[in-house]
Amino acid sequence: ARDDRQARVGEALHRVLEWASAPGQTQPLSVLMASASQAFGLDVKAREQLAQAAQAILASPGCRPFFDPARLRWAGNEVAVGTGGEDQRIDRLVQLDDGQWWVLDYKLGATPEREPAYLEQMRSYVAAVQNLQPGEPIRAALISGTGRFIPVS
Repeated sequence: ARDDRQARVGEALHRVLEWASAPGQTQPLSVLMASASQAFGLDVKAREQLAQAAQAILASPGCRPFFDPARLRWAGNEVAVGTGGEDQRIDRLVQLDDGQWWVLDYKLGATPEREPAYLEQMRSYVAAVQNLQPGEPIRAALISGTGRFIPVS
């Protein structure tokens, strides 16, 4: 049950961050969180976890530039890429106003950099984007549910 709850909170968090970063978005964050909570059937405890994570990420100085339309040349959510013969989705892919591409992946845990599988996943995403944007600078980072911005090399 805990794994199911965590999965639904994670999906709701992805949805809230996608909606919050949409061009022209004007709804308060509380409305976005309520809508995602309802869509994914979150109970009170899960709603609290969603609120803490979404607020931490969007308020984080390290994360803020990746959700600020004024700082972005291009942004996409749930960007489909082929890696190793598999179709996968990058949580958020952005090109900052300085030309730097960033592959971003959201993780609810506080220390996702300790999971080797996550680091390998990020390397495969970077390779896929390098194939699509040859010669352009591409970096990657994990964004934790506590709002930590964790560059991955």
